[in-house]
Amino acid sequence: MLTAVARRDLSAPGLYYDEAIFAGLAKDFVKGSAAGPHMPFTTIGSLFGRPFPWFVQNYFGGLKCWLLIPSFAVFGSSVAVLRLTTLFCSLIALLFFMLWTRKLLGLPAALVAGPLLALDPAFFYLSVFDWGGVVPSFLCRASGFYFFLAWTRERKWRDGLLAAVSLGLGLFSKIDFAIILLGCGIALLISYRQAVLAALRNSRAQIVVCSLAFLVVACPTVFSLSDILNQASVSAGQPGAFDEKLHAWEAMYDGSYFFRLIQVGGKFDWMFGNAATVWSPFGLAVIAAAALLLVRALRA
Repeated sequence: MLTAVARRDLSAPGLYYDEAIFAGLAKDFVKGSAAGPHMPFTTIGSLFGRPFPWFVQNYFGGLKCWLLIPSFAVFGSSVAVLRLTTLFCSLIALLFFMLWTRKLLGLPAALVAGPLLALDPAFFYLSVFDWGGVVPSFLCRASGFYFFLAWTRERKWRDGLLAAVSLGLGLFSKIDFAIILLGCGIALLISYRQAVLAALRNSRAQIVVCSLAFLVVACPTVFSLSDILNQASVSAGQPGAFDEKLHAWEAMYDGSYFFRLIQVGGKFDWMFGNAATVWSPFGLAVIAAAALLLVRALRA
């Protein structure tokens, strides 16, 4: 259904800079030569004598470009191929999310959770128009969590290594994936501390090897961490930076972020100038769920 809706008009909204950067680097590799200079902090290597994108920015790995290369090689480079490839990756992530939910909560929960996420307008919007390159992050998160949960159930090396590689690619793809890992790690310790301690005692070798695999996959980002933090501190010190982050956080939880952005034509500095025309209770639901889970964790 999502594919049918997306195919109605794959050219709207028009191509924007994030998409152009990813697609341009992937197209360079397929053609075998660079069309021109790229942005500062872009790192281009060589693979089979072709320009291979390692980093789009120092905080942003080239995973999205890698996902586009096979599609461009087979179907050609166009906006339609770009967006259908992005949608395909997002649907694979949705499948992993449903498999993870089924393994965690059972089939009925998965059959409810999948359509709820798929039919969320923000999910559909990002699945086609990948603003900020979040689809690779979602794919790595959903697959990594599924394989990690499978490992906790059966302790198979295959599941542990696949989880490590998926989560390592997520961190390599974009540095903000570290916040997801940190938050989920804290939640895991609070909610399942006995199971975590048991795993550390009984599966120490697997945990060490999988941790090393995670670090090997994510090491390009880990080695760039100092430059990333220095750049972030400079950006954070600019006038209005804190207000912008606060407004973005509020708009994310009241459901108005993408509506605001579309209404002003993608101009970030205009999007918080007026009141939003939409509102969602999602933020209140998050607060209520967090309070409920905290009470359950304290009682456990």
